[in-house]
Amino acid sequence: MPRFNRVILSRKGFDSKSAHGYSRFDPITRKYIVLPIPDGEIGKYHGNGTKYEDIKLRSGFLSGVDASNLHEFVYHESMRFGEWTKRAISQKYAHFDPWLGRCPWLEEGSNHHMGAFGQVGTAQSHLKKKEVGKGSLFLFFSRFVPINTSREGEGGIDIKGRHINHEYLSEGLYFIYGWLEVVDVIDKFEDIDNSNLLSEKEKTELKERHPHATKDYFDKCKGKNNTIYIADSQRCGYFPKLTDELLLTATDSAQESYNDWRAGRWELPDFFYKYPPPTYFPKDKQEWTFQRDSETCVVKHPNIGQEFVFNDSEEFYHWLNKLLGEMHKENHTNKW
Repeated sequence: MPRFNRVILSRKGFDSKSAHGYSRFDPITRKYIVLPIPDGEIGKYHGNGTKYEDIKLRSGFLSGVDASNLHEFVYHESMRFGEWTKRAISQKYAHFDPWLGRCPWLEEGSNHHMGAFGQVGTAQSHLKKKEVGKGSLFLFFSRFVPINTSREGEGGIDIKGRHINHEYLSEGLYFIYGWLEVVDVIDKFEDIDNSNLLSEKEKTELKERHPHATKDYFDKCKGKNNTIYIADSQRCGYFPKLTDELLLTATDSAQESYNDWRAGRWELPDFFYKYPPPTYFPKDKQEWTFQRDSETCVVKHPNIGQEFVFNDSEEFYHWLNKLLGEMHKENHTNKW
């Protein structure tokens, strides 16, 4: 029996419109830091603007990276971010969204203790059309590049039984990094105070810190369906590490036959091939390659869209529980 009325693969992080600053991970420990995108010039923003230097990092979270905040992190020499990225995070606020409960790389004062994800405009219209709401599940993914403070990061990394050369890794790897099961939906500013799910402390935190939750932002986005999907701390989370099971980018030998590495060439469980695929993905089965020896399929991830919606299935639920296996060991609060 399906558990979720909809499942959504949700793309997050920097892209060509937001300075190409892909998130980073340690190839040895697989610990990672997701970079929130830059949004709104400092002093000229209708949301809750937080400067990158105000987002404090846990000391020593990534080995060899002595950065106390996200601004220092981007400027750290081992990160090798480009000048475009550095300029963007110096001139703009950080659009920290989604919140998925306590974030493992943040100091307590910069952390969040609830689940909240905001969407607006065309992407939210798509979610609304697909009837995404209470009982839906978001799986958040982003593109990650390994840090270069280690020999492994410099020469490539071993993943899924294959050695991936450093020249390919500069384009990154797509990983799922977090999840949120929707318990409440807020589409009007006054709904925040009327929520039965949120405590008074959480209502205040949401209004003061989430970029989609100010009255000014709701007013500015009137007619653009500004919506916040809410979860309690038991129904959301960050995966502790970017394990092989969370990798979306294909690592098969066919990747090496291309003239350039394709981070967007994905290897997925075979139920993505058997059932109607997520929205925006190719509908023609000729564009999917089914790999019988591994019970997986390969497909090119579309270049358009942020939210990719599909229906739950028994196979998906079993796959999801495997993904959550490591989290179950470290976090016993979720109800699955």
